[in-house]
Amino acid sequence: MKKSEWIFLIIVICVAALLLGIGINKPFFGHHDWNGVWYGSIARDYLRDGIFYSKMGLFLHYPPLLPLLLTSSRWILGPSEGALRIVSIIFSLLTLISIYILGKKLYRKSAAIIATLFTIPLPIFLYFGKMPVHEVILLPLILITV
Repeated sequence: MKKSEWIFLIIVICVAALLLGIGINKPFFGHHDWNGVWYGSIARDYLRDGIFYSKMGLFLHYPPLLPLLLTSSRWILGPSEGALRIVSIIFSLLTLISIYILGKKLYRKSAAIIATLFTIPLPIFLYFGKMPVHEVILLPLILITV
């Protein structure tokens, strides 16, 4: 990639990170936040009891990457809602990068720029992009695979 493309991606990522960072420490409350409470409880138990000795059990029926990443984030940043949401924010930013790369490879650079810029203000990206759920983690991995 050219230097101008890197600068564009860095600016887009910074703007998206600022928008996703709004309310990062908001308590989990509401209809959709039960996943944050559930996965946060798993991460807490993994840290307290160990992964294989947790009272909640080892969660292998859902993608096991999410509880392990949330546990690592909670271990590094401490027990807070922001520590859980930062994992989803990182993967949301990876989604933007993969949309840009996929758009550039399949179409052209202008289509990739438009797709990336139109993704950021979407409510589904801003609201669900910072929720600790497995869909946010899987999306950039699927796009990279494509």
